[in-house]
This record gives sequence, structure tokens and C-alpha cells, in this order.
Amino acid sequence: MNVQVAVKMNSGPSIMLASGTWFDLLDPWHSHFTIQDIAQGPFKHMSLRRSV
Repeated sequence: MNVQVAVKMNSGPSIMLASGTWFDLLDPWHSHFTIQDIAQGPFKHMSLRRSV
């Protein structure tokens, strides 16, 4: 499986979303994203397990 993640650090840690917009990890309230960005998130190939 080939997974590519775009990260930029010059203006703070940010990741590129599926829509091509940047999500700023230090200012998430002002980052614009769509429901498709959430549905196609970078971790969709991983299974999340809950510890008991």
C-alpha cells in the first residue's frame, strides 16, 4: 500500500487534506475542511482498536 502525506512546517505544522486544502494543527478552528476530507482521512486504511 502506497500512502503519501504532505506536511509543511514553515508556517506551523499542517497536513494537506484530500480536498487539497491545508489543515493547520496549531489553529484547527480556522482550518476549512469538508465532510469528504474527514471520510477520506489519512488513517482510513488503519483499523482502530479499543483497549479494555
